[in-house]
Amino acid sequence: MANDHLSEGERRLLASFQRDLPAPVRRTRRTGQLPSTRTGFRRTPHMPRLPDPKPGTIAAIINEIEHCGPMLAAERAMLWGNELFTPSEIRAWLENGLRTDDLGLIIDFRAAGVPPEAMTWSARGETMLDRIRIHGYSAHAVVRTLQNTGLLARKSA
Repeated sequence: MANDHLSEGERRLLASFQRDLPAPVRRTRRTGQLPSTRTGFRRTPHMPRLPDPKPGTIAAIINEIEHCGPMLAAERAMLWGNELFTPSEIRAWLENGLRTDDLGLIIDFRAAGVPPEAMTWSARGETMLDRIRIHGYSAHAVVRTLQNTGLLARKSA
């Protein structure tokens, strides 16, 4: 036997592992295809589509501006809600070009006193949004640029 060198306890443990493994996939006789590629194979039905979020909610704003489904909008709304953003603040940031993926930047901008409209402000020929997207500017670099060009007041220490 192949497992003669194993003790009785090790053999039982190996047998329990082998019982838990999935059965091997067998190919069909006719075509040699896997069963899932055969015609007539019945797939599991898709999850039913969730209803659209209620108008005026954070999820509805995200759904409308970012063009995502209700489930993803609900997940993203939870991220915004955890940071205590109001629906009007969220709409302002999203309409000025930032996305939920940029939430870390937005939190830093809000802490530094940068308004959402600043993303469309231009300094030395480039908007702040271009500097973020094209050059990978951090929130600190954008704030510093706005302060150096006089578009944003410096905070007193």
